Amino acid sequence: MALKVGTGTGAKNDREDSLYSRGISARKPLMMVSLILLVVLAGGVLLSFTSRVFWLPAVLLEQVLFAGTSAAGAMPESLSLLTNATGTGILIGMLVGVFALYLLAVRSLPRLVSHRFVLVSTLLSGIAYVCIPIVTSQDIFSYIAYARMGIIYHLNPLTTLPTKIASDPVYTLLYWTKQPSAYGPAWTMISCSLQWIALLLGLRHLLSMELLLRLLGLSMLLGSTQLIWSISGQLQGKLGGTFSGERQRRRAMLAFAWNPFLLFEACVNAHTDFTILFFVLLALWMLLDRAPARAARETIVYADRDKPLSQQDLFPLPQSVVKIQQDSRRSRWRRGNIQIAALMLAIAACIKITLLLLLPGFLLYLWTRRIAGASGKHRFRDVLTATGVYIGVIVLLYTPFWQHGALLQIVRVSPVITHDVNSPYQFVVCVIASLKGIPVPAVLEPGSQLEAISHLVSMTLFGLAYGGLCIWSLLRPRYVNTVPALIRWLALAELLYCVVGSPWFWPWYAIPLIGLLTVIEADGSIHIRLVPFLRAFPLGTFARVLTISMSTLCIIGAWKPGQSSLPLLSNLKWLYWNGYFPLLYHFRWDYFAGMSIWALPLAAIGIEVLLRQRKLARATVRLP
Repeated sequence: MALKVGTGTGAKNDREDSLYSRGISARKPLMMVSLILLVVLAGGVLLSFTSRVFWLPAVLLEQVLFAGTSAAGAMPESLSLLTNATGTGILIGMLVGVFALYLLAVRSLPRLVSHRFVLVSTLLSGIAYVCIPIVTSQDIFSYIAYARMGIIYHLNPLTTLPTKIASDPVYTLLYWTKQPSAYGPAWTMISCSLQWIALLLGLRHLLSMELLLRLLGLSMLLGSTQLIWSISGQLQGKLGGTFSGERQRRRAMLAFAWNPFLLFEACVNAHTDFTILFFVLLALWMLLDRAPARAARETIVYADRDKPLSQQDLFPLPQSVVKIQQDSRRSRWRRGNIQIAALMLAIAACIKITLLLLLPGFLLYLWTRRIAGASGKHRFRDVLTATGVYIGVIVLLYTPFWQHGALLQIVRVSPVITHDVNSPYQFVVCVIASLKGIPVPAVLEPGSQLEAISHLVSMTLFGLAYGGLCIWSLLRPRYVNTVPALIRWLALAELLYCVVGSPWFWPWYAIPLIGLLTVIEADGSIHIRLVPFLRAFPLGTFARVLTISMSTLCIIGAWKPGQSSLPLLSNLKWLYWNGYFPLLYHFRWDYFAGMSIWALPLAAIGIEVLLRQRKLARATVRLP
């Protein structure tokens, strides 16, 4: 009897412990979101004391509650660029805290969160980031200047210098004043549309346009998150999804949506690269084989009949004829989706011209894709149609801004063509220049001969690597003939461009690469038919450490410890030498950024691969 009572009591305690642990697990995601929001909101409040704009929710609430009265203060004209050491320290502290919570969440929350929870929590986090009153990049001011050129001053942003609007309040916030817009016509149309909406609503302050651009960045981040979830789900379903695959999919989606670097660049600096990523993912989504129900079964629905009546029940046809009709409809549906995918990729290229690099991979996929019954004639037709749509859209969008070829002057004045920034090429060039005692010119000055040589080397190396990738894919179609293979191809092309083909590099250039890596991680099919090294490649670790590394570029230029008044750093002023490396003349500490941003993720994955191999070796030794 005592045994019975003991057993019953133990079972009851086990059930209570289980319910308690379940309650803790259910509250854990909410606690994590609350902590992240607390850190971001606290960082925004502290940063407001270092800028000319107070905390944005308080400013907007004051304008709403006291509109039209003397109690309402003056509306701030614009956000502030982060330039002071105090604000930089606050931003570093905020990013460190958010990244620590983020990494903990990615490790422990995927089995506890749902798709809807990730989207809602990302929306809340994004709104908190939108309220941060500073920016770390002046590109957002350039977006506004070019939009105001088109809507207010009726000028062509792609051919007109910002000096033409020197009386506009946005002009004093610009960094690039001697070149027209470096962005394509698609982004010009998007930003001009936002400016038109702002003026239509009576919002004439620069701050209103800045908030609209931030909200656009947040919407593009949410849209990209949803597309990653949809693409990976359809790929997993096609390959046979598993419970572990579903958890991996949630982990990848959570890692992308909650990433502090992505949220900061989307909702604070509002860069165009999120809009580019959205259109690229939308193109990939259109390429998935989602044959509509009508292609499988035609139905006729009558008004007085609740149940659909099959056409085959009314007019029986031989199965061979039905199959031909279904294949014909599916073929037309696929051709339509291919044309829409080409349209999306063309729009992405009309935002930033470097996205032209994705076109060969798309055409290689159309030529080599595996579809039953696809003949060479059909493949040639698909390639020709997609190319026509792609070129036609680009010509159509650029024509209104062409202005008798004046649009091409950006090639002559853009510093991207003549300077090296935040790349391994900059590190090598600056080391050589310092050893020779040659000063490195600023980005607003003409480029040096060493930089011109580095650009030539970059183009040569990238041309060889990219051409080799295209030829290899044509000879080995299995590396590009399916949608998962195409995604890997596009990610590799983006990685080659960021590391090898871009002497002028900024951290947000890696955003499309991070999105494609997330799709691969969520899909999990990277292990199919790859060499052993790539099978062991820790893709998730690489993507997350890469974002941490890219985040350091947001603050590395503003951090000048040699000018700090802190005792510890004051005693080491000889080491920093006012921002210059003491052993190399004219070599600044931030020149190390071009190497460190790629060395850090490569070192991290090297350590993880080594630890995995040691763990596998120990497990092998323990086997009898």
